[in-house]
Amino acid sequence: MFDGISGKFDQVKLMAKLMQNKDLRNLLMNPKFQALARDPEFVEAMKSNDPEKIKSSPQIKKLMEDPEIAAAFSKINLNELFG
Repeated sequence: MFDGISGKFDQVKLMAKLMQNKDLRNLLMNPKFQALARDPEFVEAMKSNDPEKIKSSPQIKKLMEDPEIAAAFSKINLNELFG
């Protein structure tokens, strides 16, 4: 979702791709995850399109301590989404 020509992150294309994934949509609707989505550091990790950076972010690690979130997140293949 990074435009190599202009060097800009295409947030619209990324969101369209992400919203096609049912498991991810369910996770995104969770209020706990919505709070995370407002965190500037997490937003930067998402913009990187790097699954390892996203998974290793402190915000994700903290959120993964919640059993409900961890179960929902485990259903999502980040490599498929960002690959």
